[in-house]
Amino acid sequence: MVPGLRTFVLGDFAIAAEDGRPVTPAGLPAQILALLTLNVGTAVPTARIIDQIWAPDPPDRAAARLHVHVSRLRTLLSRMGCPDVLHTRNDGYALDADPQLCDHRRFEDAAAAGQDAAHRGDLRRATELLTEALGLWRGPVLGDLGDRGWARDGAARLNALRRQVVDTWATARLGLGEPAAVIDVLERELARDPLRESTAELLMTALYRCGRQADALNTYIR
Repeated sequence: MVPGLRTFVLGDFAIAAEDGRPVTPAGLPAQILALLTLNVGTAVPTARIIDQIWAPDPPDRAAARLHVHVSRLRTLLSRMGCPDVLHTRNDGYALDADPQLCDHRRFEDAAAAGQDAAHRGDLRRATELLTEALGLWRGPVLGDLGDRGWARDGAARLNALRRQVVDTWATARLGLGEPAAVIDVLERELARDPLRESTAELLMTALYRCGRQADALNTYIR
């Protein structure tokens, strides 16, 4: 595992050297690198990459074309000062970047630690960790790439975890007696996912505790 490459998937996809500015790859190389980033540290078989990137109609000599794109990615990474992070392994390719420099892995770690703190009743620490986790998000997972078939499962998993984190964060803030602090966040979340009952329940509780009983009732009715 070689440190030095930062990756960003919690928003528009981008990469950066540890001490450099973010770069946004384009075209098929961007899709290939994003797929490897979602699986950072794990070899993704060539056949799986071809099937997911070019589905449902892979081109002739797809493996050779994939190799050309990977070579271009290696050239880009080398120019950025990260020459040894994209490896051929087990009839596939792996991005061996430091997980702590990958925003989605940092999010997952902070989310797990925050949820653990909440379960232990350390609401202040839970709030700090979950606020840190949510602060890593810049927009929809992978931006314009997030609706591609190869990205959907990873994006859905991260989005589901984010919703859980929001609920746990709001529950912790309510437990600390801070209902006003969660209302705007919960209203935005409910606008994105109007049928998420747990978020609606938290919003009703926060509104009620702020003396906004009519708004709480309207939320219930909606």
